[in-house]
Amino acid sequence: MADRMRTWGSNSWKRSELDCPHCGWKGKGTMKMVDFEAVLRSTVPAAFHCPACLKELGFVDFYDVADAKAHWDELSESERETVLANERAQRRDRESRLDDPAQLPDLPGEELRFVWDWRPEEGGGWMVLSEGERVVWRQSLGAVGDGVNAFGRLAHLLVARYGPRARDLAATPAAIEKLAENDAWVHWDSYFVPPVLLRGTARAVEEVRRKVFGGACKG
Repeated sequence: MADRMRTWGSNSWKRSELDCPHCGWKGKGTMKMVDFEAVLRSTVPAAFHCPACLKELGFVDFYDVADAKAHWDELSESERETVLANERAQRRDRESRLDDPAQLPDLPGEELRFVWDWRPEEGGGWMVLSEGERVVWRQSLGAVGDGVNAFGRLAHLLVARYGPRARDLAATPAAIEKLAENDAWVHWDSYFVPPVLLRGTARAVEEVRRKVFGGACKG
């Protein structure tokens, strides 16, 4: 069917007639059909399943601001407040996301030693990259990505931007906790350990792995 494996905004999804290409079930979407583990651990769309045959039918994006605004008159005041809060959070994530070495500033010094820290604030918090007393970059937690893989990408960006002058990337205990939280849903057999490019990254990766997997971690 045309709607198979489509990603829906939650408001459109709840109001649309769905049909299962596997068993022929028809009906509207209900919350019982949704994989809420994905919703709770991140802002990615969550899979939903046919209530009759349990086959996966598509995905629901509960954070789709455009879809919510298309149904604005049908939303309650509390639902509208949630939509506006999601919109602010998405803007914050988008504006603070570090994707390109060119976004990083020029830094003086022959040896650059970076620290990755988690700093909570009311209404959210920041992952803060510093070098000495200098704050180099701040990312909202939603802009960082998944746990230790994001830490590995950061190491790549620092090396790409500063070359051999980038000597170290360490993570504070608070940052280790956040990285481990983001990785808590990952299974050992699918866990990706990024290449270690800087001193400190190996230690941080190992600490996160031990927090996530405990005794299952080997060296």
